Amino acid sequence: PFVIGNTRVLPNVRTCGYLNESTSIRKIFTIHENIKFEFGMDAFNVFNRHHWIDSSLATSLSSPQTFGEYTTASNPRNIQLHAKIQF
Repeated sequence: PFVIGNTRVLPNVRTCGYLNESTSIRKIFTIHENIKFEFGMDAFNVFNRHHWIDSSLATSLSSPQTFGEYTTASNPRNIQLHAKIQF
């Protein structure tokens, strides 16, 4: 009694759903007949939604002030810009 079992449930039904939207946009400008300029943007986790990392849950009973608290969340929003010249 009062112990955690070793049965594994797939998928993990103890965590919340995970939402993460990523998008990409690019535009090619023709400068001359054989010269093109490409500009683009890639955005990851666009709406900045987070989920808690299960391994960061404090489960030590010796420190009751932090018991049951998460210490790590998923990655924040990330945006990358890029440019390329083709000739």
